[in-house]
Amino acid sequence: MAQEPHMDTRDLRYFEAICDAGSLSEASRKLFRTQPALSKSIRRLELEFGTRLFTREGGRLRLTDVGEMLLLRARMLNAAMAQTHSDLQQWSQGVEGNIRVGHTASALAGLIPLVLARLRKSAPGISVELSIGLNDDLRASLRAGRIDMILGPLLDDDADFTCHPILDDDVVISAWATHPLLQKSGTARLADLCEYEWILPPRNIATRIWIDALFERAGLRPPSVKVETGSTSALYGLLAQSELLTFTSRTQLLPQPNAAGICEIRVPHTIMPRQLGLVYRKTGHISPAALALVRVAREARPPSAARPGLD
Repeated sequence: MAQEPHMDTRDLRYFEAICDAGSLSEASRKLFRTQPALSKSIRRLELEFGTRLFTREGGRLRLTDVGEMLLLRARMLNAAMAQTHSDLQQWSQGVEGNIRVGHTASALAGLIPLVLARLRKSAPGISVELSIGLNDDLRASLRAGRIDMILGPLLDDDADFTCHPILDDDVVISAWATHPLLQKSGTARLADLCEYEWILPPRNIATRIWIDALFERAGLRPPSVKVETGSTSALYGLLAQSELLTFTSRTQLLPQPNAAGICEIRVPHTIMPRQLGLVYRKTGHISPAALALVRVAREARPPSAARPGLD
């Protein structure tokens, strides 16, 4: 039966300090510990692993191969312990800090106000830095550590991330209120949409992939894209008083000054259901402030409402 480890975390801290100092005497001076005490600490570790951690070269200490491996692990463990200590202190004293949150345009109308209002109420000491972008760009930033979390659409292939759904969202075909298809009684057909030009996001975006595949399955040519953009602010201006079509979240159709003239075009089987929520990395350090946002996300999801539509 394998022996249960019983290392003292102080021994690992002393070991790292001795390695950095290069000698017991220098480490003793920096740690305010006697050299015999540090020697005993190293001896305990060597007994734990059954091997030498140092050899002597003159007055200097040189790590063995096992010592080199232990130093790498000790640095990680000591850093994790220091971070844990800091995090727990923050929790006990009231959570403060800053969270860098990336978000998509579809999160602006309902998701961000809901989540941030709850966060301000439960943790008023936290500040949030928002940055808008496309889903793929935001996920690249999340992987690189440039942002802490994302508020936006959840994807099926988020293997690297943890996702908390908060709101249901539909992506629908829409156009300016004066569009010819909106003047007809009843619903339009998918083939009718081929007669008009479109504003759509880039080809690698999930909504563009979905709408292109919809036309392909129906044996129709893909939408004729006049303008390719991921900017909703540009979208509204381009749709105004035009016959262009687009494929956008229903949240973008909520009454607001720059969206009042955009309406959904009812076409059978053209509604893309999805969820909006919080996304963060499965691995890596998560600050207490970010954990507070995770807690808010878990508590924020209301009972799902039935989606209107023709699907």
